[in-house]
Amino acid sequence: TKYLDINVGNYPQTLYLLYNHEYPSDVVSALNLQDNDKHVDGFSVGYLTKLEDVEFILKLRHNEFFKQVLKDDIAAKFTLSVLYDYLRGFKLGGGYSFHYDIDCSNLKLGALNLQSLGVDLGSLKNDWGTLNLGLGSTFSVNLEAVNFSFENLGLGMNLNVVKPDFSLGDWDFGFNFKFPEGIGISIDTVAVKGAGMVSYQEDTGELLGVLELDVIDKFGVSALLLADLGTLEGHFFSLVAMISARFSPGIPLGMGFSLTAIGGALGLQRMLDRNAITQAVRQGTLDSVFFVENVADHLAEMKQACENIFPSKEGQFFLGLLAQISYEPVVKCNFGLMLQLPNPVEIIIVGALKVGIKDTDIIRINVYFAGGINFEEGIWFDASIVDSEIVGIKLEGDMAFRLFWGGNTKGFLLSIGGFHPNYTPEEGMLVSDMKRMALKLDYKVLKVGLEAYLAVTSNSFQIGAHLDICVGWNKFGIRGYAGFDALFQFDPFLFMFSIEAGVSVVCGSWKLFSIDLGLSLSGPAPWNAKGDAKFWFLLIPIEVGFDITWGDSKPQLPEKQIEVLPLLEAELQNPSNWMQGEGGMKDREVCLFNSESEESLTVLPIGNLSFNQSIVPMTEKKLDMCNNAVPTDYNRIRIKYIKVENDRMEMDDENWMVNEFAPALYYSMSHREKLKSPSYVSYNSGFIKEGGRKFGSNQTILLEEYKVTIREDRVSESPETAAS
Repeated sequence: TKYLDINVGNYPQTLYLLYNHEYPSDVVSALNLQDNDKHVDGFSVGYLTKLEDVEFILKLRHNEFFKQVLKDDIAAKFTLSVLYDYLRGFKLGGGYSFHYDIDCSNLKLGALNLQSLGVDLGSLKNDWGTLNLGLGSTFSVNLEAVNFSFENLGLGMNLNVVKPDFSLGDWDFGFNFKFPEGIGISIDTVAVKGAGMVSYQEDTGELLGVLELDVIDKFGVSALLLADLGTLEGHFFSLVAMISARFSPGIPLGMGFSLTAIGGALGLQRMLDRNAITQAVRQGTLDSVFFVENVADHLAEMKQACENIFPSKEGQFFLGLLAQISYEPVVKCNFGLMLQLPNPVEIIIVGALKVGIKDTDIIRINVYFAGGINFEEGIWFDASIVDSEIVGIKLEGDMAFRLFWGGNTKGFLLSIGGFHPNYTPEEGMLVSDMKRMALKLDYKVLKVGLEAYLAVTSNSFQIGAHLDICVGWNKFGIRGYAGFDALFQFDPFLFMFSIEAGVSVVCGSWKLFSIDLGLSLSGPAPWNAKGDAKFWFLLIPIEVGFDITWGDSKPQLPEKQIEVLPLLEAELQNPSNWMQGEGGMKDREVCLFNSESEESLTVLPIGNLSFNQSIVPMTEKKLDMCNNAVPTDYNRIRIKYIKVENDRMEMDDENWMVNEFAPALYYSMSHREKLKSPSYVSYNSGFIKEGGRKFGSNQTILLEEYKVTIREDRVSESPETAAS
């Protein structure tokens, strides 16, 4: 209704009939049973009804009087459970709570500044008879040079009114103290300036501490501590600690540069998350997290960023070196070199480059960057220009570099400012939502915006720019724009090029005159030319255009031809494609050794044998091409079964091995499909034959004794054949 909301989260019902069986889990919880009491000896019957998360919200703020008095609507919650069990009788459970925040509007009482006051009234879970009253407050104490702040400091008391059997309670009175969720301190004196805070989240068990201190602008200390104390179920102890010391003047390094800060980082049972680091680069919060600057301004961002960048992971740790190199007083570069182990093994560099002249707005450039080498996946690097300006011209933009040779995504990518509008990078590249490289000028009578991008991928080159100009005032002005986008794909060759331009004269909300021109050309196979022109003259619109397509609309297959089966036969004869490994069984009497002959491979009888190649994908879909040539013998090859001596094994999903293939080299795809398709896709490419006692021998087995039966589909209509 207008003044009342009632919400019921859930209302589960349980009816049970048991004989020599354990109670249901929800009944165990309602009865608060221990492990040795869960089992029913004999017969029992019962019924459990619950009302969970019932909330009453009294919306008095619709009234003008209460709107001035109340900060929020009044809310009360309760949970109720009623259980009858034949053996244990009635059991009442649940709890209720009432919470209300009083806005103190920064009420000042001498040195005390009271921001808010919260009142909690309720009962403990499954203890309706004990009444709890709590007061929580957020306030600060200002002692001129030193300022203390306390977040949600609480005092409470409890009173036992009714016993669980509904008899009169013993009226025991208890007092409790709730430690504040956060304690902060700031110092502002002639000699010492700084701030620090410690916060504890009871629901997550995490402790966060931050300190930033400067002494007479000559020496400073910054520190960050993030720890999960492992006090909650399912949590384990983990720690992130960073500390750095700043000094001025710095240690000379030559050519005017000096070392002005040094520090270190340590993570125990924590990892560095590459995705979160990339987001911190784009958002400009990376510097505050790793180098702990401007604590008061970035405290909320730091809390969230720390949780994302340093997630918990058992057995993982990292350590690193932090430093700052300066060309005072214009240039400062903060950077950190991190090493994390053991899975993944990765070297990561993070940092921020800042260029500016103190107390002026002539130049302010902030570049945040991060990169790394994962030895199993590849190399990545990201950089962003954030909150930057040169003599009134605002700067922004993102840059990304990827060179992946392992993992789920493989390929090369370099982007400065994003990509062509028709190109979608692979999700595994983690380069979505990149900002264009941009220059923006905003004066009263002149506004100019220039955006540009350049991208090079494994199979394309992309470039584009867009210019917007506005001359005039809010009531009258001239607006114009111009831009182009170009994309070139190398193999097979195709291109897309478009250009646009326009100008308009506006008066208030009226458009007096405008011209908009657009032209695009793409090809080949097919070629397409499209253009349009729009004119607006004194409220009269005129539009003309054309759209012409010519040439073969179907993707053309290459003129080269190839035989597929000889390619696979060569892969079968290549010993490097065959691998052997130990199985789950161990035999200390058998030793693994390499054969002197390169034509054979020796494996343990308790091991496994696998074959994997990267020339021909083995899929149900027929091949249109193979290595950019048309197949002339077979267009589909699949392994049907594997035979070792008299042991035949049919292929199933568990026996397949996969490899990465470029789909455009094997299947006919349209231009748009090629642009949207991943550079590499996993296809079946081989098999793994488990060893163990199936080999039927305690001696090593040579590769020549293995025969692989392959089923092929010919390009012609001839029936299936089999080759060994």
